[in-house]
Amino acid sequence: MNVAFEGNFRSSDKGEAPLRKIEVEQSFTWGEKVIRIPAIYIFEKGVVLDLCVQADENKFNAFMKKLKSDGESEELDAENPLAFSANITLALDGKTLISKQSCSMAWHPNTEAEPMALKYEELCEEYGCTGVGVFWRGSFAWNGEKVSSPKQSALDISACKTPVTVGKFTTSDSFEPFEIEVMHPQTKKAHLVAVEGCKDELFDEKIAFNNRFEFPRCYKALSYRVSPPCEDIIIQDIAQSDHPKSADGDCIGGAIGLIYMHDEADNEAVTVSSSAHFEPAKAVDWRIAFNIAPYPDGHIAFNL
Repeated sequence: MNVAFEGNFRSSDKGEAPLRKIEVEQSFTWGEKVIRIPAIYIFEKGVVLDLCVQADENKFNAFMKKLKSDGESEELDAENPLAFSANITLALDGKTLISKQSCSMAWHPNTEAEPMALKYEELCEEYGCTGVGVFWRGSFAWNGEKVSSPKQSALDISACKTPVTVGKFTTSDSFEPFEIEVMHPQTKKAHLVAVEGCKDELFDEKIAFNNRFEFPRCYKALSYRVSPPCEDIIIQDIAQSDHPKSADGDCIGGAIGLIYMHDEADNEAVTVSSSAHFEPAKAVDWRIAFNIAPYPDGHIAFNL
């Protein structure tokens, strides 16, 4: 199997070959996932670390069934057993390397019909993977001198924060201020969200128009306060923005994302925009979410 220091799984046959492959075969549990470290590869520029993240096959099958019935959504994506979003650091002989890039690729029973089938098969055969899971590959540059024959290694892993919905509400043209209490899914601490205002706004024409496309300009600006303050609370419009229009008036793919704005006069007051539309929305469905790390930080040290 070819491995390159730069690129991804699709370009692993390009670039310089590794100086040495070190078979590791260490495993550890991180949350609900079992992670194997099959090997690391020593290069002139640094180290490539491969991980095999085993997922629960029953949960994957249930997720696929739900995906077919409910369709794609940000909330459903968070339930994907093959989702793997983490910050990983690698140290050799007590010295932490510099993270350069990473890529990942899921494997599951339906991969034989996909364009990357040969690469899946190659990786599965190389590392003895079955069932469902994720291949993760990270490149780490030397932080000083090259360590050609390391004796020890350590890996630290922390989960990237993802939004978890804890409440929903709707605002309309006949808006009246209100409060809603939400609870942090992990700490169980209660927070009071006071929704103070919701008004129609327009994006600047310079943003909405160019020589080729017209973008939606209409959005609602929602202002709120959180008590006690919590930087991990976010409020988002559940609906997607309208797709841009081409010069002849046809809608094209792509959408404008949400824009967050903070009130300069009072750091506790937050204003957030809804999705953008060509005509003002009469009502907007919002969700309140906490950005949380689904798993605690993990650490594993091992001899090479």
